[in-house]
Amino acid sequence: MNKISPTLSKKIAAANVVFTLLIVWHHLSWNYGLTHITTISGIAVPSFFALSAFLYFINFDFSEPYSSYKSKLRKRTYGLIVPWAVYSIIGLIFWLIASKVNGGGQKSAN
Repeated sequence: MNKISPTLSKKIAAANVVFTLLIVWHHLSWNYGLTHITTISGIAVPSFFALSAFLYFINFDFSEPYSSYKSKLRKRTYGLIVPWAVYSIIGLIFWLIASKVNGGGQKSAN
């Protein structure tokens, strides 16, 4: 298992802060018509994607790619998809309750 050095970890954290600010900047620029800022901040999402791929494969065992990939996929399933599904179901239940309380969201034409 490869470990990330503390220096590299701090650089990655700093890059995440910068990319996050660029994404916020990107969304704000559309509201105010600052298209030149949108061009500059467009690098944030691809950078997040590249950084995620780097971090995903940092501890990857290339001598046994199938078992390593299978192990990582299982961890991601339980760590990401299961909580997402639970929170989505909870949100759906709240939405259904709220729509019943509000009369289904339908307003009469009269």
